Amino acid sequence: GDPDFTDNPVAPSFTATASLSPVLLAPQGGSTGSLAVTSATLSGGSTGTLSQRWTQVGALRIDASATYLGNSLSGRSVVLGRVAPKYLRTTLTTAGCGSFTYSGQAMTSVAVAAMDGASTPAVTPNYRGDFARTVTLSDSSGAAGTMTANTLAASAFSSGTASLSPVFSFTSKTTAPASLSLRASDGETTSAGTSGAEASAALRSGRLRLSNAFGAASASLQVPLTAEYWGGNSWQVNSSDGCTSVPASAVVLSNPRSAQGNVSTATSSVSAVVLTAGNGRITLAKPSPSGSSLSLDLALNLGSTTTDQACTTSHPASTGAGLAWLRSANGSCASTADRDPGARASFGIYSPETRKTVHAREIY
Repeated sequence: GDPDFTDNPVAPSFTATASLSPVLLAPQGGSTGSLAVTSATLSGGSTGTLSQRWTQVGALRIDASATYLGNSLSGRSVVLGRVAPKYLRTTLTTAGCGSFTYSGQAMTSVAVAAMDGASTPAVTPNYRGDFARTVTLSDSSGAAGTMTANTLAASAFSSGTASLSPVFSFTSKTTAPASLSLRASDGETTSAGTSGAEASAALRSGRLRLSNAFGAASASLQVPLTAEYWGGNSWQVNSSDGCTSVPASAVVLSNPRSAQGNVSTATSSVSAVVLTAGNGRITLAKPSPSGSSLSLDLALNLGSTTTDQACTTSHPASTGAGLAWLRSANGSCASTADRDPGARASFGIYSPETRKTVHAREIY
């Protein structure tokens, strides 16, 4: 017979208890989940209005079965759904730089998960295909800035989860560290309003700084390199930086001059770039020919092109380090915070501290 009783008239003298069970119709191969109400008592042929909840996502029907006068009876509902997740959850799987992310740097991985409606919510594998939605990530903490690369296509979801690498950039370079709250929304379901559903992400505004250096013409020269962040009132050494690495090919040497200020044919080269816990150095090889007095402009190409943006007079081709978030207002050539760091390295110049007095005698 016809198991769909929804279009039949009510039997007013029917009294029984029916068992209710969910049947997953879509997505295919998904989790069936469970119903909050698994039985219903019929009196006068009806249960009246029944409030029901299903723990899963997708489309389902509800089957009912009962025994009446020794006979087994069954029926089923119409198709129900689309049923949406209870909420979305965000997890900062990997920050951009260890325990934090720089402003303008991509968070390595943020996971978005669709959660089911069980008493102890779990990721629903049914949030995929036609039952997923485009998800947008935002910051709900109120930090001043913008988030980009923050959209997940519905097709990105597999078994209820997907990951992305969003970028949050402060409006101002001189912004104190902030803790973002990562909110996910698909236009229907969100992470808002559920305790623990929104991940926190520590954000810092950073820069790389070069300092001038000078030393003997007969030895290599170490140029100080520092990773810093804006602490709210000043730039501070970022001892938590364990991610920044600058290739030697991103170091730009230009404008060689002799001790007299003339254009020099002497040369030097980068032998090493070291940066650990925010402090480091660029080591320049001693000049060639040996013993030559030599002064050079030094810059770091932190961009992605072959031309640096330092406030130096010339910009020979180099390899960008891909660290544009560590640019700042370096030098006076521009008021914008998108300049590469620069400095001057000089061989054959000595500091006053190295010219010690061996003996002094007053004569009257």
